[in-house]
Order: sequence, then C-alpha cells, then structure tokens
Amino acid sequence: MKKFFLLIPIFLLLVAAEVTWKRPLAHRLSARDVRLHALIAKHMLLAPPIDSGEYFLASSSCKGCHGYDPAGVASVDLQGHDVNLVDDWQATMMALAAYDPVWRAKVRQEILTNPGHAVELQTFCASCHAPMGRYNAKFKGIHTYTLDDLYQDTLGLGGIGCLACHAIKDEGLGALFSGNIPYDSTHKAYGPFAGPVLGPMQLYEGFNPVYGPHMSESASCSPCHTLVTHTADLNGQATGQRFVEQATYHEWLNSKFPGEGTQCQSCHMPKIEDPVKLAVGYLSIPGRSPFNLHKFSGANAFMVGLMKQYKNQLGIHVADIRFDETLADILETLKKKSAKLSVNPAFLLGNTVGFDVEVENLAGHKLPSGYPARRLILELELRDALTGQTLFHSGKVGSDGEVANLGGPWQPHHDVITQPQQAQVYELVMADVNGNRTTVLERAASALKDNRLPPKGFLQSHTVYDTVKVVGVPPQDGDFNVKAGQEGSGTDVVHYQIQIPDGISLISVFARLHYQPLPPSWMDEMFAWDAPEINAWKAMYQAADKTPIVIAADSLLNVPTYWGNTAQDETAFILFPNPVTEGRIRLPENLQIKEVRLLDSRGRLLRSWSHNALIQQSHLTVPTTPGTYFLQIELGTGTFVRKFIVP
Repeated sequence: MKKFFLLIPIFLLLVAAEVTWKRPLAHRLSARDVRLHALIAKHMLLAPPIDSGEYFLASSSCKGCHGYDPAGVASVDLQGHDVNLVDDWQATMMALAAYDPVWRAKVRQEILTNPGHAVELQTFCASCHAPMGRYNAKFKGIHTYTLDDLYQDTLGLGGIGCLACHAIKDEGLGALFSGNIPYDSTHKAYGPFAGPVLGPMQLYEGFNPVYGPHMSESASCSPCHTLVTHTADLNGQATGQRFVEQATYHEWLNSKFPGEGTQCQSCHMPKIEDPVKLAVGYLSIPGRSPFNLHKFSGANAFMVGLMKQYKNQLGIHVADIRFDETLADILETLKKKSAKLSVNPAFLLGNTVGFDVEVENLAGHKLPSGYPARRLILELELRDALTGQTLFHSGKVGSDGEVANLGGPWQPHHDVITQPQQAQVYELVMADVNGNRTTVLERAASALKDNRLPPKGFLQSHTVYDTVKVVGVPPQDGDFNVKAGQEGSGTDVVHYQIQIPDGISLISVFARLHYQPLPPSWMDEMFAWDAPEINAWKAMYQAADKTPIVIAADSLLNVPTYWGNTAQDETAFILFPNPVTEGRIRLPENLQIKEVRLLDSRGRLLRSWSHNALIQQSHLTVPTTPGTYFLQIELGTGTFVRKFIVP
C-alpha cells in the first residue's frame, strides 16, 4: 500500500502528458492541475480508493473536491457566492437522518411495542435513514442492521450522504418503495451532467462517474418517499394488511407538476443557471450549468433547531453557521412557497357575521406531507376593532404546542365552524385494527382522517389515488379541492359563522396557518416507555419551545357590523314573495343597486348579478331546491342581507 502512495505523483504526471490508463479522460486536465495534485500527494496523506470489498464511501471522502474552495474558483456562482455541495448539505435532515433523536426514539418505541420483530423493524427503518450502512452490510451478505450496528458504523451515521443518492441506478425507479433502493454495487456514481470527468474520482475514490439523467427526476426519490408498512395487531401479530404511511412521491404524481416538468429537485434542490466548476483544484474543467444547489430545504425547522442546540450531546460535528443557513432556507420555503391564505367577508345577518377563509396549497404534494405526525392548524381570531377585545378564537396554539379547547387529540374535518371549540386541522390520523387512534406506526391499519391539503391537479380518478386518498371530508363540503365546480384546485374554504355581542360597531379578523411537525399528542404513547433513546428525546422535547411556525396569514381590519347607512334604505329593502314558490323573487325598484349576491345557508356564494344585469330584469331567478338562502345586496350607501326560504 505504501508503494501505491509513492506512485501517485508519478501517475498524475503521466495524466498531464495525456497518457491514458483504463479509459481516456472525458476532459483533459491541465499541467497546472496535475502539478497541484502531485503537490498534494507529496505533502498530504491521501485516502486510498475504496477497497474492492466495500460498496460506499462516507461523504467526507467527497469534501476534498466538492467542498469549500479557499481559492474561490470552484463551487462558486458568477457573483462569487460559495455554493459548495458539502456545506449546503451537512446540516440538513438528509445529512442528519441517522442522528435524528426523534427517529431513534421512535424506532426504540416500535421495538418495545413489538419485540417479536425488533430486528426486522430496525433493518427496515435503517434502509432510508442510514442507507449506506444498511446496504453496505447487505451487499456483504449481512441482511440485518440494528441500532447497535448503526451506532458503531460511520457509513450508517452518514445518513443520506452523497452516495446514498448518487449510487442509485435507474432500474425500477418509480415502482420501488419502502426503502427498496436499487443501488449499484460496481462502484458507479451517477450524476446529472453528460461527459463527466473520470480521472480524479477514479484515482482518489475508486468510483466511476457516470451520466445519470434520473438524478434530476422525481423517481429517484420514490424508494424512500413512499413508505408502506405491514400492520400488526395489538398482540404484535401480522394481519396481512398494509398501510400507506407516507406517499409524497405518489402525491406528486397525482398533481399538475409532472405535466409541467416540475420535479422534486426543482424545489428542494433549486437550480441556478450560472456555470459552476465542480472540483476544487481543477482549473481547466469547465463550469457546469444548470447547477442544483444541495440545500434540501424541507419543512422541519423544529428538528433542525433542536439538533443544533443538542449537537454535542448527539455527537454531531457541524458548525452552527451551517445550521443557521439550513434554518433560513427552511423558513423561506415554509413562508414563501408552501401556502397562501385569504379571508373574505361572506354575510352579515343580525348578530351573526360570516367569513370565508381559503387555504391554498402551493407545494407539489399534500400539505403537510411525509411523516404522519405533521399537521397544519388554521387559526381565526375576531376582535373588537375599537377595544382590541377578542370576541372569537378558533385554533389558538400555545407555546406548549397544544391547540386550546380542542377537547381531544384530534378533531373531524370542518366545513363550517361556529364555536371556538372547533378548529380546522389538516392532518393524517391513523387507526389500529380496532379503529382506535394510534401513533404506533406498525399498528396503523387505516386512516380515521386524511384531510391534508391536496396539491393542485389532484384527482380522485388518478391511478395512484388509492395510495393518497382523502378520508373524513364529508361529501357536502363542496369546496375541498374544488373551485368553480372543477376538481384539483388544491384549496379548501372554511366557513366561519360567528355570533357577536350587541354594541360592537367595528370588527377585525385575523387568520393564520400554522405548521407543526411534532405535536405533543404524538409523544404520549412514546413517552410511556423507558429507554435511553426515548428518555434523551423526551428531555429535549419537553424543554423545547413548541410554538408552531406561521406559514401564511391574512386579515380584514375595521369591518363595520352595520352594512347599511340609513333606516330608510333598510326598511325599503323588502323581498317578495317570501317564501319563494316559483323560483323568482322581486327586488324593490327604488334603490340604487350595485350588485346582488346569492348565498346558501352556510354563506357560500352561489351566484352574483351586476347592476347592468339587474337593469334587464325586475325579478331574480333563484334556486327551487328547498332550503334557506340569503341575498346580499350592495347599495351605494351600504350592504344589506335578507333571508328567504324555498319551501
């Protein structure tokens, strides 16, 4: 082996003279490049290429070429900003997947709950959280991989490292799930650029760089981002059932984004068009474009922040600035690219005010997606605009992470909310074989509720709908993922009908959408166990600020509670006939009417007429379906609401 190191400088000089070995270089290296690396070989201890009996390298092996360049030549954009792959990646949930304390605690909980298949559970979970360690063992004929194995294995502790993705070959992608990853075992590293430079990676790492267009496609994410579990009953016996615990890849398939060419990488590894040199010290290698930033910005700022806080306890050796950069990327994704919220006044009838809150999903999958603990909480607060007094508050979340007045760990989906004890929570709620809520993943047999916001283009007729179906949204909620009668809007409208006290003249409405990855109610079953991983996580979680992140907000300020100006106008506004028996209703002709809006009993807009349309007719055509309806008439002096009945 020592002779090998002594030969490296000579070998590099041969490369400079354009002498080929095994296969020619795709791009010739300059003499300056070779002299530089001959100097490195002379004065530094170089790691040998991968041994023939190994199948993966730790990501630290990639840092020399793909990390920070002190000269500011490689891994920088045209403005000179550092965009090196290693620094962007190393404080992400991908990099720290095997250190994630809640994941470790969760695996331990599942082991204690079902000890009869503890080894299988650990091996299954490690397939996605520690794939290089687990598959390196598998290729050696070792088909089990436990937490104890992980804790002693630098490959496994590397989480989703460089080769955890770049060693995936294009075989069966899009149809392989649950940690069944089609890894190449012949030392190939796939990348998104044609004509890769072969020599340096072959020489220093023993890997052959290969062009792999699948690296830029969502299908490369499918092996881990669709997860199907095998259901066990409360005695730990397999039932033969399967449960789709996570289906982010299938959610993306059932959206408009594949048709638009928007891949997972488009958001989580955003491209820059600047040509970027990919290897430190190789000045003659041309820049590559477009370049995918390896930010992997997801949504779990809570977990990244905790791992920064407890990094010494967890054994994580990453600088705080890297965590801060990752947290900034996550918050930008959450607050600018995830959801949109809008509040609209619906009706005023006596002391009852109606407001419609529309929630719009901007992501390419359900919102939230992934691990089933995650949820969105819609908060609506109504205040007296003059005194600031809160008159109504639904979905209020405290610093302990709990929703006030919720009355239990979960609520059904709401189309109409009339009481503060009701709150709209978008989430997946799992049930065991007895139909009771559970947070034990292996006990999940069905969904009690899955009203997470679908992405735009989401259809019940799609071939993968059975893996991503909506559960618990009643059929009468006609505006969940529907707008203007068209399915696939990626929106939901929640109708608030609120009683206000007498004497309130101005009100203000505030709506906020909260994202919460790890609600307190998800920890109850886990914290009942006593184990090192669970106790460590429990101490971190209980000391943490669990206030969720507001990812979207909207408000209406100083809304008058009397939508009219004179008693004369209000008295003159009489509907006839009422009840309506023939589908036509007459309006008074002596008022300057600007617009008429027809609302159903829940305050939803059914139709509107402009002033020009009213000139052509003295009667309005209204529904013949029995029920209670409202006409909202906008005048020059204000707005009136009148109820009519179709018997």
